[in-house]
Amino acid sequence: MKTRNDIQQEVTLIASNLEDIIPIRYQEANRTKSFNINGGTPAAILYLSVLDALFPDAGYDVQAHNYATSMILEYKHTPNIGIGLFGGTTLLAWCLQSISRGGSRYQGAIRELESRIVFQARQQLTFLSNVNAPISSEYYDVISGLSGVVLYGMRFRSDGLRLISRQICSRFCELLATSNFHAFGSLSATSGQDSVAQKTTTDYGYAHGILGVLMSCILSDVNHDNNMEPFAAIRQLVDISNHSRNYILPYSSSDYTETVSNGRYAWCYGNMPFYFLSLMLKPVDPIIAESLLNAAIAPLKVNTSQVHDLGVIGLVDNSICHGRAGIVLGLHPYLSHKDSRPIRDQLLEEIDCSVANPIDSGFLEGDLGTLAVRVALEYTDSIAHLPAFFPFVSPTLCEGI
Repeated sequence: MKTRNDIQQEVTLIASNLEDIIPIRYQEANRTKSFNINGGTPAAILYLSVLDALFPDAGYDVQAHNYATSMILEYKHTPNIGIGLFGGTTLLAWCLQSISRGGSRYQGAIRELESRIVFQARQQLTFLSNVNAPISSEYYDVISGLSGVVLYGMRFRSDGLRLISRQICSRFCELLATSNFHAFGSLSATSGQDSVAQKTTTDYGYAHGILGVLMSCILSDVNHDNNMEPFAAIRQLVDISNHSRNYILPYSSSDYTETVSNGRYAWCYGNMPFYFLSLMLKPVDPIIAESLLNAAIAPLKVNTSQVHDLGVIGLVDNSICHGRAGIVLGLHPYLSHKDSRPIRDQLLEEIDCSVANPIDSGFLEGDLGTLAVRVALEYTDSIAHLPAFFPFVSPTLCEGI
């Protein structure tokens, strides 16, 4: 495993050459990369935000400011981007929050973006009020839809988003009450990723599925109205998981009988976020929480100790979204669990052996995000407090920030 000094030198070298990896300004043909978390300007900002938090006197805030200035200027010329947390106006606001040093900077720009987010969210809500279930996930999920807006608003205590977040989650609760979680479908055929038939099935994942909806509902003020649907849905999903192989959720409602449990272990699919959700139950049921944590890490224990091939369970790379870094982030606060630390150490060893130079400049799905996680683990015990990582850790760890 690499030493702390080796890791710092690596991330520092990358930062010093970052403009060769991600240019501050793009030519006309590549202007949309200004809003791309995977290989574009937001990836650079989130990466630098981690370094600035860890090494506040090293000038990374100035470097990040140059990228942020370019991003916002490009946005003013291209305002009609989507709303998504990972590719729209909410992403831009998240980027500025991450380099704001606790809210002391960029507040004017953040307010402008949040005003736009509210406008877009109202349009989405109007659509959701007039559409029949199941709803395609790009309208409601964490990645592209309204759940990501709510999670952002709750993490950064945004007064401007408080009302719209309640309205969003009230609509989610209405859908849960009338159609249960089957109201929330998979990606639509228009996204190019799924067939029309798949659109009608429930996605049980976190990034694109029902788990992200439930997290947003539980975190929002909608629960002050005594909406119990999210909590009931979580318990129902626990029951489903108990009838699924290895106590995990299936991919979708179309494969209850699926015997292959491949793919449920990465952050985006949801085993670790499912455990996070169990910690939000009131009161927390320790038996449920323990069983879900065991379900999330047991296959990792087997595969790291025996075959060192996490691809067989869907961890296809080192990334936060689909790979090792996302599991490391999720496990880090729970190292007291008897199996967590050995698994974490094995994952870090595999990351250190396979990441030499950034092959992919993305933050969510690339090496910049992986290296940001790697250096943060060495230099802070409060990794969950870093704004760049908020979607990937349990919200219970961010309380009181």
